[in-house]
Amino acid sequence: MKKTIFYIASLLLFASCMTDGNFLEYDESSVYNIEAIKSNFDRTNQFVANIYSYLPDDFYSVDASAMRSSACDEGEYVWPTNRIHIMTNGQWSPRKTADDLWATFYTGIRAANLYLEKLNSSTFDYLQYDEDYTKYMKRYRNFEYEVRFLRAFYHFELLKRYGDIPIETTTLTDAQANTLTRTPFDEVVKFIVDECDSIKEKLPPVYDANFQNEISRISKAAAYALKSRVLLYAASPLHNPANDQSKWIAAADAAADILRAMDRKEPGFMTAVLPFYELILSGTNYTQAEVILATRAGQSGTLERNNFPIGVEGGNSGNCPTHNLVEKYGMQSGKVFDETKPWTNRDPRLGKVVLLNGERFAYNAITEIWEGGLNGLPKIGATKTGYYLRKFLIGDTNFKPSQGATFSHAFVLFRYAEIYLNYAEAMNEAYGPNTNPDPARYPKTAIEAANVVRGRRGLLIPTYTAGDFNQASFQAELRDERWREFAFEDHRFWDIRRWKIGNETQRDIKRLRIQLDPADPRGRTYIYTVVEDKDARVWDDKMYLYPIPQSEIDKNPNLRPNNPGWE
Repeated sequence: MKKTIFYIASLLLFASCMTDGNFLEYDESSVYNIEAIKSNFDRTNQFVANIYSYLPDDFYSVDASAMRSSACDEGEYVWPTNRIHIMTNGQWSPRKTADDLWATFYTGIRAANLYLEKLNSSTFDYLQYDEDYTKYMKRYRNFEYEVRFLRAFYHFELLKRYGDIPIETTTLTDAQANTLTRTPFDEVVKFIVDECDSIKEKLPPVYDANFQNEISRISKAAAYALKSRVLLYAASPLHNPANDQSKWIAAADAAADILRAMDRKEPGFMTAVLPFYELILSGTNYTQAEVILATRAGQSGTLERNNFPIGVEGGNSGNCPTHNLVEKYGMQSGKVFDETKPWTNRDPRLGKVVLLNGERFAYNAITEIWEGGLNGLPKIGATKTGYYLRKFLIGDTNFKPSQGATFSHAFVLFRYAEIYLNYAEAMNEAYGPNTNPDPARYPKTAIEAANVVRGRRGLLIPTYTAGDFNQASFQAELRDERWREFAFEDHRFWDIRRWKIGNETQRDIKRLRIQLDPADPRGRTYIYTVVEDKDARVWDDKMYLYPIPQSEIDKNPNLRPNNPGWE
């Protein structure tokens, strides 16, 4: 009876539509007991799909509409009542949390443990005379490695938020779970890395016909990518205050493993960097070779409704890019900045991330962000930063009653540009921007790796020149490059923390004020003024880690002490 009660939450299974090979689409739920799941392949597959369902995104991670990007210098959320603001005004605490996913990820971990202990030894005898029985069993045997990846990934999601956390590798009763103590950060890193090393050669490079050509499942490259990210975080100043060079070398080696696999043209690894115009992160980004793993969402207009400019049908504003981000995008090669045409000839990534004044987008209408314009102040809900979000949004979305159109979306968790920039960062910290101590071990220098990202066909921006940087100056440049490349992909918020640069980035938010030029009788030119809102946000170094929710400490006092500053 106790086991039955404990398993109820984990045994909620979602029946899969199985359309277009997407095993992550659900339409109804059922409750089964362990034996009913174990004896049936479809139910077992559905159980694994439920474990996948805990994969995160940052489309609306706080209060169902705000992105973590709006809790750092990347963005600003328009509506003042959203909980995202307690992360920037200093009002959050163990009793007043935001982005509280402690219980969510541990639920995913416990479902994974349950699968590995109770559901990992089936033979599905009822299918043995099916002509596809071998394929069924091939897919089934792979579930173990997918689930182990997911368990490791969920531990990492907890690790980057809370630092030391309990490791759970067995199914526990509530009473047992509430006696666990926190495992030191480096030991959790070792657990995740060991899991990645153990499963990476067992996972399939691609999900071909033997796996029903399914999409969005964990591949070999995903395990390599998770290892690369975990070791980069472990080497960073927040978790490596003594700047132990062996940690940077380990991070460089993990990324180098992927680059060498790409150079060897191993199946499942991208063999050539895509041109920029193929990297537009739209609703079908999960199909691009650049993407290693993405969290897919069903067809919906929620993302657009939360971020389309106020003033257009169905638009509610929301997460607005800051001028801090916009000014990081430089000019294309050979071009000179023109104050009267501030968006002309800029790094084209800017126009794919940010919706700028005067551009056509939603409903193919011109975006009027100037004061008094259709989408500008003083309209309630208008952007305060002078910009709207464009990345991930689908401009063809339509909320008009007679013309409604919505689309599916996918949030990128890992892509190859990250691997190149992880490698460049680790190599620079370990060896400097231009040094390659062992070409057999390291495919590129730090600068050469970063230039793969900046040198994509169609980007037309200057690449880095060897000799122009020392280690410190290239570190600063790489940090800006990560910001430009991964804007609103949920990197900046965490990068600020692992680099320990909160105090220098979080207090000063820049906004653009756009006014009609009174000297223009037709009212078609604008005055652009940058406004700096100094000390509008609060930063305290305790914010480098989240507070463990008081509700969890009340259940398990062994989680004390809370993270520094949160007691």
